[in-house]
Amino acid sequence: WGDKEFFVVDTGGLIFEDDPNQVFIKEIRQQALIALEEAAAVIFVTDGQQGVNPLDEEIAVFLRKECKVPVYLAVNKCESDNGEVRIRAGPRLSPD
Repeated sequence: WGDKEFFVVDTGGLIFEDDPNQVFIKEIRQQALIALEEAAAVIFVTDGQQGVNPLDEEIAVFLRKECKVPVYLAVNKCESDNGEVRIRAGPRLSPD
């Protein structure tokens, strides 16, 4: 990007509770935690159509407490057929 060189690591996300029906959940979590340790910054991607859910809140709390680098919030899936941006309102992810 411009004259800057960087790598983007797209992890499978962070799910803290093990689910026997989800294959590789522990491995995906471990890879995400390693990526967080090695990161210079984090982009936390949420779903704008779904709105803030309990897992988003749990991840936000975790990132606030554990992440030592800047965290940026990106809201995905906000586009509509007529070009408008639509985001479902939900609870705030900030500590206030």
